[in-house]
Amino acid sequence: MRWWTISSRSTRSWGAATLLCFLTGLLGGLRPARAQETVEQRFQRARDLFNSARVDESCELYKQVQKEKPDFPQLKEEMGHACSDADDVRKFEDNLFNAGQKFIQQGKCDEARAKFENAAKVPLVHPKHKAEINDILSSWKEKDARYQKAVSLSKQGRIDEARAIFSDLASAACPRGPDAKDYLAKLANPVLPKPQPKNPPPVVQQSTPQTTPADQGDAAAERLLRDGLQDYFEGKYNDAERNLTEYLQNGGKKQGLAYFFRGASHSTLYFVSGQKDMGEKGLAQDDFRAVKEHAAQFRTPDQYVSTKILDLYSDTVNK
Repeated sequence: MRWWTISSRSTRSWGAATLLCFLTGLLGGLRPARAQETVEQRFQRARDLFNSARVDESCELYKQVQKEKPDFPQLKEEMGHACSDADDVRKFEDNLFNAGQKFIQQGKCDEARAKFENAAKVPLVHPKHKAEINDILSSWKEKDARYQKAVSLSKQGRIDEARAIFSDLASAACPRGPDAKDYLAKLANPVLPKPQPKNPPPVVQQSTPQTTPADQGDAAAERLLRDGLQDYFEGKYNDAERNLTEYLQNGGKKQGLAYFFRGASHSTLYFVSGQKDMGEKGLAQDDFRAVKEHAAQFRTPDQYVSTKILDLYSDTVNK
């Protein structure tokens, strides 16, 4: 896909406005024709939309110009670029959606969720799959909540109620089918306590250091950080993002490290998309700026991160 600035009939270069393209594109629909807008003004607005990577809107606006003035200078070439890129964006959304459906068939629910969430961010005036994706993600959110409720019921000893919910969730592959099946197996084969000897040896009371709620909170936060980093190095980038976000929300002290690797997770998803998912790029850059803001002395772990990510980090924080 081409994200460039149109400057003349033969010269194109990367657009400075591209940085905000996907996130700003999500919020805007095609604006209605403005009162008293001239053909020249409409053409310039189409060009500005293209330079902001809102190519779908740009294409439609160029077509309006074509209806009013088919021989407008440079219209044919620039409209061709915009509409060609708009087709690429629509194909990108379609590919993400189809990949998500394929992951569902394979029982890879986390991977499917990531594809659907990324597809929902693609800026289109008339997205092909948006309604279906929203229905899927909404349904999955409800099933996630039911799964957590069943876990809670199980811990309370309300096994029959928990089993009923788990059985219903296990009938579908995603989002909680495999987890529900595992839990049903645990309920069917509970771990019984070991029998105690009739005359157990006397228990020697030993003093143990007292832990404060603050200590417990720090330990829980460190587990989130550790899990987030492990997820990143195992290629589970969405899990890494969730754990690192929770770590930061719980006041984790190593904010520079957390922001950097959350940004690295978003960066990886951006590069995996062929540098097309500008939403992930924007999130990565937000995190890299947060590193500079919250941990100015942070030093990047150069040995463990790709040079592409380090270059994106350097370009972001040094602007």
